[in-house]
Amino acid sequence: MKKEEGLEVDSVIMRYGEHTVLSDVYLKCNVGDIIGIFGRNGSGKTTLFNIIYGTCTAENSFVRIDGKVISRGAFRGGLVGYLPQNDFFPAHLRIREVFSLLPQWRVDRKDEILGRVWETRAGELSGGELRYLEIMNLLWSGFKYLILDEPFSGLAPVMVERLCSILKEHSKTAGIMIADHDYRSVAGLVNRHFMLDSGELREISSFDELKGVYFL
Repeated sequence: MKKEEGLEVDSVIMRYGEHTVLSDVYLKCNVGDIIGIFGRNGSGKTTLFNIIYGTCTAENSFVRIDGKVISRGAFRGGLVGYLPQNDFFPAHLRIREVFSLLPQWRVDRKDEILGRVWETRAGELSGGELRYLEIMNLLWSGFKYLILDEPFSGLAPVMVERLCSILKEHSKTAGIMIADHDYRSVAGLVNRHFMLDSGELREISSFDELKGVYFL
């Protein structure tokens, strides 16, 4: 891998009034990484993701993708896909209509995405079904880097297990960043662990450092 490759965010400062949410945060995600970001509710995980993607403006930040400084939002370059906490499929569209918009879509893959809901409108799906399909849509969109905010929300344990296997395989060709309240599933999936606390992001050796302190 070339030295300049990777999605890199540097010198991030974000304040809301007197409250500092992010203080000089640095993070780099390479292809092959599955990065887990852990932290309490309100610690700034979603804010950091929005800053990286470009839908939130920080007081200070620098984003680079493969060595190129991104000044107008990472979402503009087609290299970064983002799964926000809120649903993003248009509720009135059928699942086949959503997936047919992907340039590399093959109809023979529909059984991989819950074929029984192929003709169902997005707004009629359960929260877990919709979440799973939104993730699969991102995976098949060809993004080099993925930001997943609460990807396991609403998913049954068997679906979480299946999704973890899919994400591990996908990380061979992409860099992935994840934050989710299902801490144990995230910890078992990622190869790098980060803790966001009091505005500071630091890498830790494993999820075991957090036991009995933050979540358990």
